[in-house]
Amino acid sequence: MTINELIRRKDLRMSTENKPYTLKVFIEDTDASGFVYHANYLKYLERARAMLLYHKGISHAQLIQEKKLMFIVKSCEIEYKKPAYFEDDLNVYTDIEEIAGARVKLKQSIVRGTEHLVKANITLACVTVQGRPIRIPPFVETVLKK
Repeated sequence: MTINELIRRKDLRMSTENKPYTLKVFIEDTDASGFVYHANYLKYLERARAMLLYHKGISHAQLIQEKKLMFIVKSCEIEYKKPAYFEDDLNVYTDIEEIAGARVKLKQSIVRGTEHLVKANITLACVTVQGRPIRIPPFVETVLKK
């Protein structure tokens, strides 16, 4: 299925904002203290961003192969509030704050139950496969805004 066919599928264009990406913390995610190692939170945030795009009908692989563009992290501001532990069930929320030019600004949070563990402000940049910034194509912007 091509990216254009995916974009037309209404069942994949549902909004996933405020619908979390869920995960369970495995022993491999923790450090000697028993807490989730700080860099692993970045992996959780990345997975949630990828799933947001997939649920909106955008495949990273198809963007690269068919449109010769991709999203990269331009900046990341993260605040660690409380640790997560082995076997915790976590929810990662992703909200699109702004889409302008070549960038997408996101707010993300990692939550255990009602406890906010991590908050992050992420800016993504749309770039060509050669790494040059490029305006987000209208079809991608339209899908992201739905």
